[in-house]
Amino acid sequence: MPFILNKPVKMYKAAIVTSKTIIDQVLTMLQELGALHIIERREKVKEYINILDNIKRTHDMINYIFARAKGRIVDVKITMGEILSYSLETITRDVENIYEKLRSLEKSLNELERHKSVLESMTKILSALPPNANIKNVCFKGKHISSTIVVGSRDNVLKFLNEAKVVAIHKSLVGEELITVIVYPTEKEDEIIARARTYNLRTIELPSEFMKFKTVNEALVHLREELKSLDEKISDIEGDIRSLIDYSLEQLVKYKIILENRYGKLVALVNSIPRKYLTIVEGWIPENKISEVKDKMINNSLPIFIDLKEPGPSDEPPTLLSNPPVIRYFEPIIKFLGMPNYREWDPTPIIAYSFALFYGIMLGDIGYAIIIILITKFLLDKLAGPIENPDYDLFKKSLIVSSAVGLIIGMFSGAFLGDVSDRLGFKTILVNIFKPLSMIFNDPLLFLEASLIIGLVHVNIAHAIALAKALKKKNKGDALIEIGLFISEIFGIPYILVKILKVNIPWITPSILQLMLYGALAGVAIIIIGSVKNLGGLGLFMWIFNITGLLGDVLSYSRLAGVGLATIYLAISFNTMASMVYSSVSTMAPQPMNVALGLILSLIVATLGHIVNTALSALGAFIHSLRLCFVEFLTKFYEGTGYPFEPLKIIIRKKYVIE
Repeated sequence: MPFILNKPVKMYKAAIVTSKTIIDQVLTMLQELGALHIIERREKVKEYINILDNIKRTHDMINYIFARAKGRIVDVKITMGEILSYSLETITRDVENIYEKLRSLEKSLNELERHKSVLESMTKILSALPPNANIKNVCFKGKHISSTIVVGSRDNVLKFLNEAKVVAIHKSLVGEELITVIVYPTEKEDEIIARARTYNLRTIELPSEFMKFKTVNEALVHLREELKSLDEKISDIEGDIRSLIDYSLEQLVKYKIILENRYGKLVALVNSIPRKYLTIVEGWIPENKISEVKDKMINNSLPIFIDLKEPGPSDEPPTLLSNPPVIRYFEPIIKFLGMPNYREWDPTPIIAYSFALFYGIMLGDIGYAIIIILITKFLLDKLAGPIENPDYDLFKKSLIVSSAVGLIIGMFSGAFLGDVSDRLGFKTILVNIFKPLSMIFNDPLLFLEASLIIGLVHVNIAHAIALAKALKKKNKGDALIEIGLFISEIFGIPYILVKILKVNIPWITPSILQLMLYGALAGVAIIIIGSVKNLGGLGLFMWIFNITGLLGDVLSYSRLAGVGLATIYLAISFNTMASMVYSSVSTMAPQPMNVALGLILSLIVATLGHIVNTALSALGAFIHSLRLCFVEFLTKFYEGTGYPFEPLKIIIRKKYVIE
């Protein structure tokens, strides 16, 4: 059982050789087993490429239709019989029919909306003119004199009027735009319009149909009636679109599931290597699935040959994690940073212990831990919405485990919603049994010292793993740096404690202290040699960052005490506020109302305060635990450049949330 590091499941490169006539049957079985991660190949079969392109096109049309149904949740159940019964031609024909209807409706809708936009703009402009003005005088073309409407920013219109020497017979400021009716000599029309454009002004010409109206007001009445009619037509088309989507959505989801299964299967077919009589499918099979695959093929009497090879130096197999149940809950934490490479260690076990411990220390309160466990168990799904992802379920379980650690630490420290237990006069049994441990969590200085010790141990575990990795890869520079760090710590830490911090360590005499100084300097020298080996001459200057980095990493763990104490002190503050409210109200109101009113108000203050502190505690503990695990720990040795094992598999049921 892995206690600190684990290894991904061993993979074998499988070449499955079979007849072309049964390749479809073979791939269907592999889908059912979920055992083969297909390797993409350059050579593609032309006939399958056309089918695959057709599936992609149909899939894109479904996604386009789904874009009109954002926020909808469709829960469908589909059987294996349905997956196998629908032909690609049927699916494509049905989807194309729905897609074309939707596109036709959208085209009509877009045309109406464009026309509406033009009419709204025209209404805005005419509304700025005098209602009783003769509309023929607003825009007319005469032999000698013409008029038009100019629209733009106030400053630009005034500059244009001043420079163009035209007469403005009407001005109206609408928002930030000045709508002006100008009169100008007809012979200068092209010059006037060109000059207006240099000032970013628009010249408006009324459609000829408007000339049948006598006044601006009559034209506005006509425009408003036409806009009302347009709104009704737009509403009708939008209703038709909703009806079309409502009628076809469930069937489209079924088609999408079928296409996803067909797509995976066809990817395997297209990536196969065709021969005159044989077809070869290549992929990665986990070691624990090999016997299952072979038994399935033998039981079905299929003429196949499976050639298995271990990964070569140039191969990059996918990663399949395999951790014990509780440790497995923390796999999503690792995936936040990246999937482990197939050839590197899986740090999920040590991260499981570390994250849960750090989270628990920073939470450290019985009440808050119980609240977070209950929210995660019963409310998180409702708050986050339906999420069908195995990692999400594991993530919830990791929060529950981490909060349970916080509950246990709260029992040691005696914290229940801050100092509620002290105010009520009771302590947990663990506080009385483990008084020294309880003192650590209640004494800020001891808490800080304990946090730094935890940090020193945790960071050195990371450096020990980094040393093992460097030795495994025969990286002499990194190995020397890690060895130098350990030597510097072994001799340097006692030297600093005695010489600088004046800590009394009886067995360290002055002569031993001097030897420790030499040992620490020897460690520094080894670090410099390793840095030079890695960086050349630059290593003579960069080595210092290995020392300061170690110091900074350890000091970063002071956040364990800081966040942990902040949680408790905030809780105590809210309890004190509630107590003060109770005391104040009880002296103001007449008996016996004072007790009831004071109790109600104090409970409201305490409840609101503890809700806020619960949220801050959960968020703070989570973020800072991630920080310590990622920045101070995993960066020492972890790469996270792998990709997940994604086998062919059958999708029987899916819930879609269309966004």
